[in-house]
Amino acid sequence: MSKFQNLVHPKLYKLVINTPLQHACNLSKKLNNNIYLKREDLQSVFSFKIRGAFNKILSLHDQGLLLNKNEKFIKGSIKRPIYTCSAGNHAQGVALSAKYLGIRANIIMSKKTSKIKINNVKSLEGNVILHGKNYEEAQEKCFKLAKKNNGIIIHPFDDKHIIAGQGTISKEILKSLKKIDYIFCPIGGGGLIAGISTYIKAIKPSIKIIGVESKNANAMQKSIEEKKIISLKKVDQFTEGTAVKKVGKLTFKLCKENIDEIVIVNKEEICLAIKSLFEENRSMVEPCGAMCLAGIKKYLLNNNKIKNKNLVGIVSGANMDFKKLRYIVDKTNDILN
Repeated sequence: MSKFQNLVHPKLYKLVINTPLQHACNLSKKLNNNIYLKREDLQSVFSFKIRGAFNKILSLHDQGLLLNKNEKFIKGSIKRPIYTCSAGNHAQGVALSAKYLGIRANIIMSKKTSKIKINNVKSLEGNVILHGKNYEEAQEKCFKLAKKNNGIIIHPFDDKHIIAGQGTISKEILKSLKKIDYIFCPIGGGGLIAGISTYIKAIKPSIKIIGVESKNANAMQKSIEEKKIISLKKVDQFTEGTAVKKVGKLTFKLCKENIDEIVIVNKEEICLAIKSLFEENRSMVEPCGAMCLAGIKKYLLNNNKIKNKNLVGIVSGANMDFKKLRYIVDKTNDILN
C-alpha cells in the first residue's frame, strides 16, 4: 500500500470522476504496441488537478480551518482564507473545490496565463489576482499575501495531500487494466508523477514509470542528474501547465526514488502528438496534455525492439488557448509539408 493512500479523503469522488482508460486503436497499430490513454482531460475542470486540490481542501475543511464566503476575516481568528498560485489548471481545481464547499479562494496567476484559464477560474467564483510574467513571480506574490493575511497556501504540487489526490489515478488504472508494462506521465512541479509512481511502485514495482518533460522546461531531469534541486534560469511557456523553474522538495525526493526514466520532447513532437490525439478520438488537448503521447512515440522510436507491450499515457489536460491552437496547426503543417 502506498504511504499516501490513507491521506485520500473519502469524499474525493463527490467532484472527481473515475476517468476512462481508452484503448487507442489507430495509434496502437501504428506504434506496434497497445496504447491506452487515461483521459484526465474529461474531468469537470478539464484537468487532473481537481484531484489534488479537492483532496487538500477537504482535509482542511474537516479541521474547521477555512473561512466561509460570507464570513468576515478577523486576524487571529481560527478560520483562515486560502491562497494558491497556478498556471491555470490547479487554479480551476481550487476554485471549483472552494465553490463546492462554500469557502473563499484567492488565486494568483501570471499575467501571461491563457485567457480561457483565467475566465474559467472567475466563472467558478475564484478571486483572481494577476501578477508577474511567470509562475515563479505569481508564487512569490501568493506567499506574501498569505503571510500578510494569515492565509493557508494550497500548493500546486509540493504537498502530501495534493500528491495523494493525484495518485488516485494509479488505482483506477490498475483496476481497468490487468497487465501494464509502462506508464508515461508529464512532469511540471512533479505532483502528478510523484503520486502515480509512489502508488505504482508500492503495488506493482515491475511497471516502468517514464516521465515526460518538454525541452527548456526540464527541471526534474536536471535535478535528478545533479542529485539536488536546481532552478532553471528560464522556461519555455509553450507547455504552460508544466512550465516551472523549480520542482518541489517532496516531489523531487519521491521522483528520484520511483521514476525509471525521463524522456525530453520538443515543440514539434508535442504538436504532432496533439494532432495524433485529435485524429484518434477527436479530443483537442493542451500541449502538456499531449506530452504523454509525444513521450511514448519518442521512447518507442529510441527503443524500437519494444513490441506488443501495454503502454498507458496520462492525458493530463485540455485547457487549450484558442490563439495557441492556430500556432499549433501552422507548426504541424510546416513539419508535415
